[in-house]
Amino acid sequence: MKFNKNKKCPLCGPVIIKQSFKAIDRLHGFEGEYTYSRCPECHLLFMTTPLTKEEILRLYPSSYSGHLPHLTGPEELQNPNRRLSIFKRLIHTIKGYIRYLIEWLKGMKIKRSLYKKLTKSSRVLDVGCGSGEFLYNIKEDRGVQPYGVELSKPAAQRGVKLFGIDIFNGELTDAPLEPKSFDLITAWWSLEHIPDPETLIKRMKSLLKDDGNMIIGIPNSKSMNAWIFKDRWYHLDCPRHLHLWNIPAIKTLIERNGLKITDIFFDKTPWGLLGSLQYLFYQNNFSEKHKNRITRNFILYLVALPWTIFVGLLRLSDIMIVYCKKQ
Repeated sequence: MKFNKNKKCPLCGPVIIKQSFKAIDRLHGFEGEYTYSRCPECHLLFMTTPLTKEEILRLYPSSYSGHLPHLTGPEELQNPNRRLSIFKRLIHTIKGYIRYLIEWLKGMKIKRSLYKKLTKSSRVLDVGCGSGEFLYNIKEDRGVQPYGVELSKPAAQRGVKLFGIDIFNGELTDAPLEPKSFDLITAWWSLEHIPDPETLIKRMKSLLKDDGNMIIGIPNSKSMNAWIFKDRWYHLDCPRHLHLWNIPAIKTLIERNGLKITDIFFDKTPWGLLGSLQYLFYQNNFSEKHKNRITRNFILYLVALPWTIFVGLLRLSDIMIVYCKKQ
């Protein structure tokens, strides 16, 4: 075992850090080897290889899925309220039930008790919003006032053009937003990408109304797959994920910044398991010869689903959805 007394945990400060492992980019193939360490106190897993802001931004290619919308075509965007035939309405109804099932498996993007309270007067901010598809969907369904913040300029421009969403291109700390002005603030798969997560949480809290809600979606570095696959764990997403949280670590971060965790849901889908198996057997998922051979295998998805549901119920799945309120 190797120990390095010069490494500092972002949460606990100067503690004796055990070097966990080195990893490479298996998703997009950027060159380099990166070191990840785990704090023995809070168990936060974090990257100790130093990167500049410019180096971090270069790690996100134009094909990065988090920055791309997933709606199916321009007709859906240009006229979402068009009249539908009976057959198309039936298809949309079936898709709605499938989406509800997927949301349950993922831990529900927004739990229904909170979702139903959103109205036309509700102000919703999504931090790291990509192209703004989440904001577009919630605006269409609940009529909320959506706002987004996104570091990627192409993604932000795409969101403004496609969805007409107000997206600030830059860091949240620089966004011209009024304190205590939002009913709901979300950060879907964003906190793990941020070099300074504590500053981000403080800013998010300052923008939240006293009775507002915050939802944070993050990988769980204490998941069963993280323990089994280590540097081939799909949600490690080296080197884009700088901090990988777990229940004790995220609780420490949230509570010491004046927030309280009210609920945690756990993803029950097999996508993290299939992605990890892809890395285990084929080393990466960017080679055209075997790209998505396992990650998008529908048969394997169905076979693995009962197991991942069970793992999710044990709170050992790859993804956590954390609900917070002000103390």
